[in-house]
Amino acid sequence: GDDRDRRGDDRDRRDERDRAGDDRDRARDDRDRGKDGRDRDRRDDRREDRRDDRRDDRREDRRDERDDRRAGTDAKDDDEKAKRGREGGDDDAGREKKASEDRRDRSRERSREKDKPNDKDDSARDRSEKKDDGRDGGDEDKEKKDGDDAKPQEAEESDAARKIARLTRRLSEADKSEYKPIMADLVEALEKDLPSAGASSEALKTEAEKVLKQWREREDEAAGKERDEKAEDGAKEKTDEPEGENENGKAKDAAAETQETGDSDREAAKEVKHLNREELADREKKRMEAALDVRRAVEARGKGFADFIKAISDGSGKPQDEAKSFLEASPAEDASALPEEALQTIFDDPASKADVRRSLRIFVRSTRPIYITNDRSAKDSANVRKMEIGELFEIEEGPKVDESMNVTRVRGRAVKDGASGWVTLVANQPGAKAFLVPGGTALEAKRPTQLKSSAKGDEGGETELREGEVVELIDWEAESEGADGVMFRVKTQDGETGWASRSAFEAT
Repeated sequence: GDDRDRRGDDRDRRDERDRAGDDRDRARDDRDRGKDGRDRDRRDDRREDRRDDRRDDRREDRRDERDDRRAGTDAKDDDEKAKRGREGGDDDAGREKKASEDRRDRSRERSREKDKPNDKDDSARDRSEKKDDGRDGGDEDKEKKDGDDAKPQEAEESDAARKIARLTRRLSEADKSEYKPIMADLVEALEKDLPSAGASSEALKTEAEKVLKQWREREDEAAGKERDEKAEDGAKEKTDEPEGENENGKAKDAAAETQETGDSDREAAKEVKHLNREELADREKKRMEAALDVRRAVEARGKGFADFIKAISDGSGKPQDEAKSFLEASPAEDASALPEEALQTIFDDPASKADVRRSLRIFVRSTRPIYITNDRSAKDSANVRKMEIGELFEIEEGPKVDESMNVTRVRGRAVKDGASGWVTLVANQPGAKAFLVPGGTALEAKRPTQLKSSAKGDEGGETELREGEVVELIDWEAESEGADGVMFRVKTQDGETGWASRSAFEAT
């Protein structure tokens, strides 16, 4: 009986110890859950504070961009009002211009205020962080370090954006005597500083290109007026000369008439509206697509393209009529294969009558890496070299169908190095994408460029291209591989021609 009592007492003590241990475990779990909840709440509060700060910064950036755009528009309007005021004696123009300057100053002041540290937010954040226990110290130090690392980058973006905005505003307010150096500085800033401008880079680029385009249009307009004035002065001098005083008078009149006839094409070109690079590229693409249709029609009749060119050049009629006569003399199996619309597209251009071969030249660009081979058959030929994406290629023969692979092939030369061979134009399958597409002849001068009279000569001609001037590629020669080893013969929209290195141009 005593042993049973002792064993019972031992069981009771063990049960009490177990219950006490369970109570301690539950209390510890409750404390841990409470602390985790408090830690989670503090982290959520800090995360929400950072999110609010970023949202406020973005809102301030958008407000500053709107103010800068509004300031640029107001400055332009104020300049026009000031100009009208000077012409009409308006005394309020000066006050309006001063008000515009005050608005710009306020906009810059807001930008500087935005860049200053926010003491109020920092103090509130410090108070919140002091409430955290020691376990959060490592996370807070890491967040602080990340914030410190981001500050130099934000300062760099802000400096780049302010520099581009300032140059854009100065160029919009400049007059004819001082705009050139400002324009050069702005172009340089767009190349070097725009990638560092951050989220506002697209808006800054759009506004800067708009102002640059306005000044280039003014340059073109001024150049056109200067040419017109020279033409009027020449006509006036010719009218003022006495007629019939001696025998040399008639000779001079005849020479002047001959010169006028010789320059008629250039004068007609000058009267044509100048196209930008996209408009010229679109016109050239339509011409070359039409030339491809004509080449297909010639190949379908089993004729050589050189014979087609010779028949048009030697004919006495209109080029379009001579081309129709040549194609109708050897009809194809498909009577509808006569490309009347394509012929009209090509020969409606007055320049086609003077240079038929140029009107039917075709340049294409590769849409994917593709091989130049040494034979028409893609299956049995060897590779010459691999063309890169966007590389320029001139078609000299074809298109011809390769039955072994069911593809359309063309023969020509790569402009990059003069490599000659056959290239696949497109696979003969429904919905297949072309490997070569017409384009690459609409060029834009990257910098002021003096045109040469020949591809190999060092002497410069009388024509100098402006930076950004749009010209048309009409011929080329490859002396060696690389951009500096290829010479382009280009034609300006005023009818002047000349040679320059390929590296001087950017193609569309």
